[in-house]
Amino acid sequence: MHPRPDLTPDEQTELAYQRLREINSTLADPVAFTTNPTQISAAHEWLALVDPSLVSVLSIHYSLHLGSLVQAWHDSGRQLDDVLAMRRIGTALITELACGSDAAQITTTATRCPKTGTFLLTTPHPGAVKYMPNASPLGGPKDAVVAARLMVDGHDHGPMMFHVPLTTDAGPLPGIHIRRLPHHRTGAALDHCTIAFADVRLPAHALLEGPHGSLDSGGIFHTEHLNHRRQFLAAIDRVTPGKLYMSAAACSIARAALAIGIHYTRHRQISTPGPTTVPLAAHRTVHTPLIEGLADAVAMTLLHRRTLDTWAAIEVDGYARPTSLERTTALTKAHTTNRARDIVTTIRELCGARALFPDNPLTTWGAHLEGVTIAEGPNRGIKAKAAAELLLAVEPAPPGPWENRTVLTLDRAVTSLHDLRALLTTAHDLAANQARSDAFLGSDRLAQANAAAAAAETAADAHTAGAAADTLLDAIAYCDHPGARFILEELARLYILREVRQHAAQLQAHGMLAASAVRQLPAAIDAVIAGLVPHMLTIATAFDLPDPYLASVPLSFFEHDTEHTDHPSDGDAPEHLAA
Repeated sequence: MHPRPDLTPDEQTELAYQRLREINSTLADPVAFTTNPTQISAAHEWLALVDPSLVSVLSIHYSLHLGSLVQAWHDSGRQLDDVLAMRRIGTALITELACGSDAAQITTTATRCPKTGTFLLTTPHPGAVKYMPNASPLGGPKDAVVAARLMVDGHDHGPMMFHVPLTTDAGPLPGIHIRRLPHHRTGAALDHCTIAFADVRLPAHALLEGPHGSLDSGGIFHTEHLNHRRQFLAAIDRVTPGKLYMSAAACSIARAALAIGIHYTRHRQISTPGPTTVPLAAHRTVHTPLIEGLADAVAMTLLHRRTLDTWAAIEVDGYARPTSLERTTALTKAHTTNRARDIVTTIRELCGARALFPDNPLTTWGAHLEGVTIAEGPNRGIKAKAAAELLLAVEPAPPGPWENRTVLTLDRAVTSLHDLRALLTTAHDLAANQARSDAFLGSDRLAQANAAAAAAETAADAHTAGAAADTLLDAIAYCDHPGARFILEELARLYILREVRQHAAQLQAHGMLAASAVRQLPAAIDAVIAGLVPHMLTIATAFDLPDPYLASVPLSFFEHDTEHTDHPSDGDAPEHLAA
């Protein structure tokens, strides 16, 4: 699993498929793995560090493809043995050239033959070609789950999913036209293609049925949904946990990038105005973004883990997922992937020219995160949708005992972490009320949405930051080790203060943050950063990256940086933090 930057794009793609088979061979039960979000998420965390292409094909094969087949009703006739043994690799064909995120508007059709119950899969026009799945013969034969509009007796029943064999060792199957896209796409090296179907005959059991939609023996369609959009969102249900897996990869990459950056800047020497040299990390302009990144990385990891744990518990219990959890999952993905991209960009800059060479992973990670921010729904789109849902939500949390209190000072003896956290709730409420007010400025639904968009996004950001802050506060309450607790408290203070700074003007304008406290914000943030400087390596060590991995990264200088404690009060903090 070592990185191989020397390979061509096609060789990297082939290697990703080989590694996918290697992973599959270690699984006692691939179906159980597919239905275990905690295990799939863990695989994304580890594998993102060495092979982003592998992460992509793993997510598509297990979550989107095999997961869709496992969830479907009436699987008689669909042989899964070849997919489970990975003699055939799974992919997913949903979006089209002329229809991206608004996948409910796809125009590929699957027309039922009334005499045989079979389907004809057709691409009706050039804009309907499936755009850009990993569907070439590269890596071995492939099957796909394909989104197409179900047509029965001239009636459109909306998009459904179908199981479709695509290729053999000899190439595409009859009626399937596959064209490779250029190699120079940013991000993971995959065999991206466009695909068109010329009246491909599918058996009756190719239709993936479920509560979202099914056909009886007479060709009558049944669904529990009132419109095609909701029906299709249920049909592609596997996209939603995929957001958790993208978040897992992003959190892992952010932590690894910070560990590399900290090791590098501790050993890279730079001249001072005097006759001596000091480590790069001694400078405020260098250690400030590192420590701010550490606070973000810890907060977003805890937020991801809490969302994942909640999701996994509901999957095990078999309960219906609440809308609020799907919204939280979307916001968690947007928050973690955006923050991870910012962290990697910052570390790459701090590490200078060396970070641009392919034997160091920072450039690869940056390109991969660009793709992750649009995978399973682009961040701007899913955040806008979640923000709109938040405005309409009828389950507001009851006010805490520290809410609705004006913060007069940031003095720790007067203003607690919970007082600061309450400001994020207030910031959300102010932005949400502003969005509701702005919506009345529009004359139609689109104009209303546009008028409220900016404030709604601010509300969503404050809501998500508050949720991340809550996980930090809970971690502090859980922690019984003095050194680790001190570090967690300082990370929480830094994280919340920086988030409050984003909303300081509105909070002051509404009397919730005194002008004196606003003036104290820069100094308060600087003081926390200065106190965390001696603990940078402790926190990076607590990320628990394997020593051989760090030693293999030329930038990390890990072989010279093996001390695990920066301050006597830390004790065995790294082990506690890692746990």
